[in-house]
Order: sequence, then structure tokens, then C-alpha cells
Amino acid sequence: MTYAPVAPTLHVPPTRIARDTYLVHQVQEALGQPLFIYLNSMVILGKEPVIVDTGTPANRKQWLEDVFSLVEPKDVRWIFLLRQTRLAMARGKYAPSRVLS
Repeated sequence: MTYAPVAPTLHVPPTRIARDTYLVHQVQEALGQPLFIYLNSMVILGKEPVIVDTGTPANRKQWLEDVFSLVEPKDVRWIFLLRQTRLAMARGKYAPSRVLS
């Protein structure tokens, strides 16, 4: 039996919810039921771009594509973590000035 993360099969592109503010979606099936759970992150653009949350390991590839279609990695100034997820940021994929948690 494996507990490896299963990548979502449904993709919803980022949604603009306000000026310079986007939701980045991860849609996950709920235990095989006809129910879907949205796990959202947010990107706030502007002078000091902010990423709010970092998605989950199961959706890492799509999440990175979605987020960095909105903001360049080198421009990210703040990351606010809501869940304890581990992204490649500690491995030098991008280096924000500050990480808030």
C-alpha cells in the first residue's frame, strides 16, 4: 500500500477575484465520492507580490505553473504559509525576501 500523493485530474485555471488578486485552485476528489474539494492559494500582485499558501505536494507541478504564469519567481517578495507544506523554495527554486507563517 502506498500513501504517495495523487495528482488531481481536474484543472481549474487561476481566477481573478479582485484587481491584482488571483485564486490558484487545486481541485481534489473526496475519497472517491462524487464530491470535489477546492484547496485554494492566492497570488496578490503589486509592488511587493505575495503568495498566500503553497498548495499541496500532489499538485506541485501544476501549482508552480499556475502561480508563475501570474508572477515571475524572482519578483515574489512575501510568502504567507497557511498549511505546513514543503515546496521547492527551500531548495533554491525561488527565494523570496521574507517568508511569513
